[in-house]
Amino acid sequence: KRGLNIPVSIRHAQLNSKRWGGQKARKGEQELSRTAKVTISMVGPVKRTTFSQEQPDPIEEAVGDLLHWSWSVRLQVRRLTKSLRAELNAWNNRPGVARERRFSATSYDEHMLAVAGGNLDRAIRKARRPIKQAIQISTDSYRALWLLRHNYEHWDELRRPYRQHPAQLPGAAAKLKKEFPKADPWSLTFNPADGEIVLADVVPLTPLVKELRELEKALLRLKKSAVRKAAT
Repeated sequence: KRGLNIPVSIRHAQLNSKRWGGQKARKGEQELSRTAKVTISMVGPVKRTTFSQEQPDPIEEAVGDLLHWSWSVRLQVRRLTKSLRAELNAWNNRPGVARERRFSATSYDEHMLAVAGGNLDRAIRKARRPIKQAIQISTDSYRALWLLRHNYEHWDELRRPYRQHPAQLPGAAAKLKKEFPKADPWSLTFNPADGEIVLADVVPLTPLVKELRELEKALLRLKKSAVRKAAT
C-alpha cells in the first residue's frame, strides 16, 4: 500500500490514568480512562512507495492522481517563481558562474513545471466521465503543457530543427506550433508591473494556479462524497 514501511523499535512505554473526561469523579465512582504513551525510534532504512500492489477503486485512484499532479504543478509554480526572482536579482550582484547557476535553476524548474503539467493533462484525459463532469475545467492550458513537456523532454533532438527548419518541426513540436502558433518553448516572460509569469508565451501562471485551486476543491468534494457513500 502507499505510505511508509518503517522498521521500528519500542523503547519506552508508559501507562497513565486520569479521570474520565477530565472532570471530577462523583463520590463512590472510580471511572478512569487509561492512555498509553509509546516512544518509537527507527532502527533501519525507511522505504516509501506510491504504487499499490492491490487494485484500488478506480475513481479513488483517479482522484488521487489528479490531486497529486495538481499539487505538483502548484509546487513547481512556486519554485519557478522563486528561482526566477533569484535569477533576476543575480544579474547585478553575482559573478558570472553564480549567475549561470541561477539561470540553470530557473531553467530546471521551468522544465519540471512542463513535466508536472503534462502529467496532469494525462490524468485529466484518463479520468472517467463522472470525474470529468465533477471538475468541469478548461483544458487548453493543460494541453499546452502536455505538448511543451514533449518539447522540453527532447531538447537535444529539437534544437537543430528549431534553429534550421522551424517550418518543418517534427512530432509534438509541430503539434505545438499548429495548436499554439505563438508558443515559444524554453522561454519565460515576466511582467514586473503585476508579477505575472508566462510560460512559453502560452501559459500564464496566475490563472493556471487559480484554476488548479478550484480543481482541487472539486476533487476533494468528490473524495469526501465517495467516503460518505462507502461508509453507508
